[in-house]
This record gives sequence, C-alpha cells and structure tokens, in this order.
Amino acid sequence: MSSHEYSTLQEWLLVVTEKLPTAVSHTVTQELTNHFLDAVEEYEADGLSQPEAEARALAELGAADAVGRRLKDVHLGQPHYKTAAFASLLILALMMGIPALVYRLFAEEPRVVQMSQVALGVLLAGLTVYVLNTLRRLLLWRFDLAGVDKPLKVAIGSYL
Repeated sequence: MSSHEYSTLQEWLLVVTEKLPTAVSHTVTQELTNHFLDAVEEYEADGLSQPEAEARALAELGAADAVGRRLKDVHLGQPHYKTAAFASLLILALMMGIPALVYRLFAEEPRVVQMSQVALGVLLAGLTVYVLNTLRRLLLWRFDLAGVDKPLKVAIGSYL
C-alpha cells in the first residue's frame, strides 16, 4: 500500500475513484468490489479468517493512489491523447498542403491568396491552442501538476 493503510474497502475505493467521473466511478467501484470479494473468498477457502482474508485482499488491490492515477489516465486521458495526436497531424497537413493548393488554384488572384493565408493562420492558431491545452490537461491528470497549471495557461494564452 501507500503511506496510508486503509482499514476498509470503502476507504480504499474513495481514494481510487475520487477524481473519476460519476458514471465511471460507479462501474469501477463495482468491478473492484467484485474482485475484492472474489479474493476474500479464495483466501477464506485457503483457511484464513475473514479479517485476515479481507486485509490480504485489500493489500492485493495495490496502492490506492497509484491505482487511481492509472484509472484516471485510462478513463480520462487516452481519448484526449488520440484527439491531440489527430489535431497535431491535421496541423501538419494544413501547414504543408493548403498553402501549396491555394497558390496553385488562385495564383493569379492575390486577394484570394491573402485571405486564404489569413484563414489558414487563424485555423492553425486555433488547432495549436487546442493541442497545447489538451496536453496541459493530460499533464495535470497524469502527473498531478496542479502547481504548474496557471503558468501553462498563461503560456498557452500568450501564444495567441
């Protein structure tokens, strides 16, 4: 366990699920409770008393803070990793492809080229801010870096 020993499964579950959305929290609580009860039954079948079996099953679940971080990463972070990766690829494609395409199509119309460059710049800035903000949230969730949240927000805001 971590530095804190939990005397009951409920205390342990509160720590594990405290930063998860409610719907996810209920599902995770049910799954972990079932796992705990199965382990208790196995230990009791091996001859341990109920308190000993519960203590061993609780220890088997692992450190509550570490399990909570992993669950938070799985349930909150992974979809954002994919979205940020897609947005980053979109930024790259826009930076490389759109200017060449617009120039080829409208090379003789300078006003259209200028307007498309402005629109592209705005789109790229918006996507970049989205990616940076998503990465900021992922870092906060993954590493509990609440102390650097404000400087990161300032840095992202100053990008604009």
